[in-house]
Amino acid sequence: MKLCWMTINVNNMEESLNFYQNILGLTIKHRMEIPGMELVFLETENAQIELIKDDNNTNKVNIGTDISIGLTVTSVDEWLVYLKEKNYEVI
Repeated sequence: MKLCWMTINVNNMEESLNFYQNILGLTIKHRMEIPGMELVFLETENAQIELIKDDNNTNKVNIGTDISIGLTVTSVDEWLVYLKEKNYEVI
């Protein structure tokens, strides 16, 4: 089995893209807008992440409780420092 993609609903597409592109280094593979919705597929080495901003969804996405993604890094301590330097809250 191979993971094709995971979907993450977001409250703010540009803020989310900033994180996934500029912090994690993912690249946009495909981006499209339909009335009331924007979808962006980001590429990783092994899979894609699909971000969805749905203006019709009245439920606010609960960041930190609704989403969990596992990543491999060479040093957790270095990444914690890096994220804090970029003003991201580490939970």
